[in-house]
Amino acid sequence: MDRLPIRIRLTLAFVVAISIVLTATGLFLYVRLGSSLDNAIDQGLRTRAADVTALVQQAGTGPGDATKLRGPDSGFVQVVGSSGTVVDATPGLTRSPLLTVAQVRQARLGPIFRVRKLDSQRVRLLAGSRNALPPARTAGRHSSR
Repeated sequence: MDRLPIRIRLTLAFVVAISIVLTATGLFLYVRLGSSLDNAIDQGLRTRAADVTALVQQAGTGPGDATKLRGPDSGFVQVVGSSGTVVDATPGLTRSPLLTVAQVRQARLGPIFRVRKLDSQRVRLLAGSRNALPPARTAGRHSSR
C-alpha cells in the first residue's frame, strides 16, 4: 500500500467511507420504514377490529353478512368461539382457525399481533378477547413485509 500513489489511496479511503455511510443510511431507512409500515398496518387492524366488534354486537350480524367490510383490500375477519372453533368468518376464508390453541389462550389475555402465511401470502393478524375485541376475534390484512 506504500507504493500506491496518493490519488489511489485517497480514492480507496473515500470509497470505503462512502460505502459505510450509504450502508448505514440504507439500513436505517429500511428499519424505520418497516417500523412505520407495521405501525400503519397495526392501526388499520385496530380500526377494523372496532368495526367488527360493533357489527358482532348487533343481533344476528357477523362478518359473514357484513357487506360494509367487503372490498378489494378490506382484509378478512374470523370469529373463534371459546371452544376454539370458527363461529363466523368473511366469505371465502378458510373455516379452520387461523390461530393455534396457545395463541387463542394468549389472545384472551389481551390483543396480540401475529404474522403467518395464508394461501402463500404473508398476513398480519390481530386477535383479542371479548374485552378488547369480542370472543377471540381475528382481523387480518395482507402484508408486504
